[in-house]
Formats: sequence, C-alpha cells, structure tokens
Amino acid sequence: QRMMKDLSRIYAELDNRDEEIRVHERIAELYQTGLSIDATWALIKLGRFDEAREISEQAIHAPDNFYASQAYNNLTAIEDAKHSHLAAYHASQKAYDFSAGKSCVIGTNYARSCCLLLEYDKASELYLKARNAQRDCVISPIRELARLYILDAAWQRAISAMEQVQKQYIEKQLVSQ
Repeated sequence: QRMMKDLSRIYAELDNRDEEIRVHERIAELYQTGLSIDATWALIKLGRFDEAREISEQAIHAPDNFYASQAYNNLTAIEDAKHSHLAAYHASQKAYDFSAGKSCVIGTNYARSCCLLLEYDKASELYLKARNAQRDCVISPIRELARLYILDAAWQRAISAMEQVQKQYIEKQLVSQ
C-alpha cells in the first residue's frame, strides 16, 4: 500500500490526475474500502466534486475524525473550484472554527475567501493569525498579506510585509495536492 501511495504522489506531482485516481481506486479495490481522503484533491482537479464532497463529509463524520481538518479544507477547495465564493467563504469559516485557528493553511484559505468578499480587515487579521499558527503553509501568509496591502494601496505596509517575508524561513516540505 505504501508503494502505491507513493506512486499516487508521483502522479500528483506530475499533475496526472487520471492516473493518480486510478492508483487510489486500485488501493480501494485491493483493501476493499472506498476512496480515501487522499484522493479528494485529484477528484476536485478532475471536476468530480460530488465524489470529493462525499469522501470529505464521511471523514468529517467519522468517529475518530482524524482527517476532519483536511476534509473541512477540502470542502473549501471544492467551492473555490466551482467559483462559488460565498459557499467557499462559509466552508472556510467552518474549517477555521473546527481547527480553532491552529492551521496556517486553513487560516490563509479563510483569509482569501474574505478577500473575495471584500472583507479586507478580516482577511488582514486572519493572515496575521495564520503567521503564528501551525507551520503547515508552503507560502508565507505575510506574503499574501503584502498582496492585500497592495490592493488596498497601503504601500508602506506592503513593503514592510515583504521585508518580513524575505527574513522568514519556510521549511521545505513535500506537500501532497
């Protein structure tokens, strides 16, 4: 199973979502399970939103809820991919509440949803909180904050934020998408 999961990650890195899903389906067939939460990103990229939503909802309501944060974040990604900004906002709000603001990724996604609804003050606050959250971001939330300052024509704040980003070290990590 480990080798097959590694193979699915390789296909993900190559952005070959069809093959990635085939590997996940083969794992599910061999172990007589449904598709795992790991398959949802590929399903989203392939536009198979209902399947991705079903897997995510199952993970949220699972007794151990080990993957619930990821599942809540997937619901945000589904709505983003469908360009349903208000639904993405609500989904990201639920994800943020569930994670208690401890995930940089979820906080940053929530802030982006706020930006799309022109809630810049709230987005700014969320980016700043995400900076101090779990180190699960691949891009600094302060970099995103700098972009927000540019949109808001707050030039000095944007320059200051970018100076902070240049000083900040982000640990390289393999991220499954």
